[in-house]
Amino acid sequence: MDIAQYTDKLKALLSSVALPAMLNNLSLPPAVKEKWDILDKRYLLIILSGILGFYLLIFVYVHFSADRTIAKMEQKMATIGVKLTEKELAPFYYTNDRGASLYSYNNYKPDIDSQTMANANLIEGLSVYDETIGRLPMIRSADSLTSFRAYQASFSLNGIGKKPVLSFIMKDYGLSDKDSNMALDILPPEVSFLLSSYATLPQEWINRARERGHEVWIEIPIQHGDHNDTGLNTIYHHNALGEKGRLLRKSLARGLGYVGVGVFMDQTALDSDKHYKKLVSELYGRGIAIFALNPEAPSFVESMAITKAAPYIKATGELTYVPGKEVFAPIETIAHEQGQAITIVPSYPVLIKKLALWLEKVGKIDYIVAPVSVIYDVPLARAGDVSVGGAQYVNSLPQHQKKHQIQATPNGLSDNDRIEP
Repeated sequence: MDIAQYTDKLKALLSSVALPAMLNNLSLPPAVKEKWDILDKRYLLIILSGILGFYLLIFVYVHFSADRTIAKMEQKMATIGVKLTEKELAPFYYTNDRGASLYSYNNYKPDIDSQTMANANLIEGLSVYDETIGRLPMIRSADSLTSFRAYQASFSLNGIGKKPVLSFIMKDYGLSDKDSNMALDILPPEVSFLLSSYATLPQEWINRARERGHEVWIEIPIQHGDHNDTGLNTIYHHNALGEKGRLLRKSLARGLGYVGVGVFMDQTALDSDKHYKKLVSELYGRGIAIFALNPEAPSFVESMAITKAAPYIKATGELTYVPGKEVFAPIETIAHEQGQAITIVPSYPVLIKKLALWLEKVGKIDYIVAPVSVIYDVPLARAGDVSVGGAQYVNSLPQHQKKHQIQATPNGLSDNDRIEP
């Protein structure tokens, strides 16, 4: 069939449809309608059909030749192929006859120089440098000393009896200069601090807190509930195991001198509990404690802590301020019912001031107010074991490392009361 025959056939086809009539019935301005009437509508439709057919042919060609085109382009480009796989966390510690020591495939550099460590009141052998992340905590191989015990606040639980024990930890420490400085100025050393994962100059904030006698923990942000946008350091449930491990170490490497990490996990973490169990194993393998910020945290972390005889502490609530209501009444009720209470304190000026005032007028009189890490030792202390807490390590430190250690004791105990048997 030649072009003339094809055109005649297309004209006959178009004449059978109502489009020309529809086009003629268009409501147009008179000047435009006069020019429109001159046009042959059938030829217009033929042209439009030809244009549409042309683009249809291009689409069909691209669809069936795209793979070949991309392959030819890749051959002309300088590329490097890398196979990405989800690897298990590398073994990071081993146990020998002298204790636990970190192990990694990365090349580690020696510890910080002695002068820097002395200025920051750090203890040698408790950190190791990973060239891909930074400086990370480790268990000292010489005597199995952990960061939890080394940097735990020195606090005597001798003669604790049945008196309720209260612990307070202020979160978001280092996030606001004004609020953090206020807390350092007016809160007693028995109050612990939870360093924000996004604090600027984190090591400086850790050093300042420890100089004032406060114990420091570091927050590890983990996805929970509807709080999915918690910053670049957040560990998300959908992350590969290797990425979870990298984010964990990124937060751990923000400073040294802390006793453990604070984490908020809820039931949404159970879908990835195998991954989180490996992270928990790494934390305990590095000699640091875990503080659960969520009173309803999943039980698998606590079960692992019991199996490993590792430090695990869970918050019992969070301090809230409601005008006209007693702020500390719920905490006191829990303390009397359970024998202890661990309370998270938001870094709001009004709550910081109320806490400082309440501790002086009520807390230190009716209760034993202790740093958070001491809660781990309370059961043993009540059972009669007075060789618990951080004091046993303070006495073994060099003089320049002793001078900034916390000397807080409940109810005005004398220096002799802090001597371990």
